[in-house]
Amino acid sequence: MLRAIVEKQRQTLDDDMANSRVSASFHKALIELTDNHALILFMGMLNHIYESHVSLTTISASFNKSDATSKKRVIRIHENLIELIEGDDPDRVAKFWRTHLENIGKTLRETYQMDSVIDVLNDNMTR
Repeated sequence: MLRAIVEKQRQTLDDDMANSRVSASFHKALIELTDNHALILFMGMLNHIYESHVSLTTISASFNKSDATSKKRVIRIHENLIELIEGDDPDRVAKFWRTHLENIGKTLRETYQMDSVIDVLNDNMTR
């Protein structure tokens, strides 16, 4: 399942919105594979907040800072994660994914305005 999603990422390199959705579906599928219902629920809420914030700030900035090189890097990261999972070394998987998430967090803080308040009840962002 994860490999099929990575292939879809490759097919959507020229479409920023579609590529973003497919990348998000990789993360969703990854969490669903844990079969941990509390984690699935929690990540669903976080993804909703993240998608609201990033999509609105990207639209308001009138551009997307995700180029083909960074999209291909994400594909390689996803492929590396799959290989680590298949290698059956949970400690290496956890370390790899933790580092990836820390790097993504840093990139998001540098790329997108992060001082906005998101009203999650109304699905609106206020400044």
